[in-house]
Amino acid sequence: MYKKIGFYRFKKIHFPFFIAFLLLFQNCRTAKLATTIPITNHQSNQSIFSHIDSSLLNFKYLASKLSVKTNLNGKQQNFNANMKWKKNEQIWLSFSILGFEGVRISITPDSIKIIDRLNKQFYIEPFSYLNEKAGMDITFGELENILLGKTIKMDNKSAIYSVLENGNHQIKYDGATFSNQTNLDSIMQLPVDMTILDNSGRILFVAFSNYVKKEGKFFSMNRLIKANDMMNKIEIDANYEQIEVKDFLEFPFQINQNYTRVH
Repeated sequence: MYKKIGFYRFKKIHFPFFIAFLLLFQNCRTAKLATTIPITNHQSNQSIFSHIDSSLLNFKYLASKLSVKTNLNGKQQNFNANMKWKKNEQIWLSFSILGFEGVRISITPDSIKIIDRLNKQFYIEPFSYLNEKAGMDITFGELENILLGKTIKMDNKSAIYSVLENGNHQIKYDGATFSNQTNLDSIMQLPVDMTILDNSGRILFVAFSNYVKKEGKFFSMNRLIKANDMMNKIEIDANYEQIEVKDFLEFPFQINQNYTRVH
């Protein structure tokens, strides 16, 4: 009984959480970044980006376990994930419900491969598949930055880092195609939330919380992603339950010869 219930529920998930958050750009319409509190102090944007980069966890291999909760128009879904990560080269994920693996994914700078065990299918796509689904250009490095807790779609040279009148710290960038407003923790000066708006009015909000120290560096264990429009309301709460820096990891991805290739 549990197996059938778990598999039935899993079939309702069309994309794992990190792809789902990319799709949020498709589901949002006209929006504006919130008006900021008056700025009292401009500081070097280069120094704050250097501080963020040097403060966050650095690794070659990372193994982690996550729990993910999604709410799509009031329909809730919970599932677990194992992630293996070779920085700059590959992100491997296995998604399961009630202990049964339903989807396995491998992402590299060039490709995305998906094994759908529920329907005995598999997909092999270029990395641009994510861009087609998201309706925006995102690089493999930017995907890694979101998983790490860094900002994306921001020109470090043009961005402005400020301390506001209320004591909050903020980085703001207004570009030709994207605007990014990132708020920082006033003590650690690390991202706590990020709002990205493109020139067509699509908006994405990501919050980073529960920073922990690992090997002398910080890592945000929680991601809260929200988007909504007149038709849809989407919320994804992804929590890293365990992270471990490794010297080496293997990335098994054997496709059953009886599975059907969809793309």
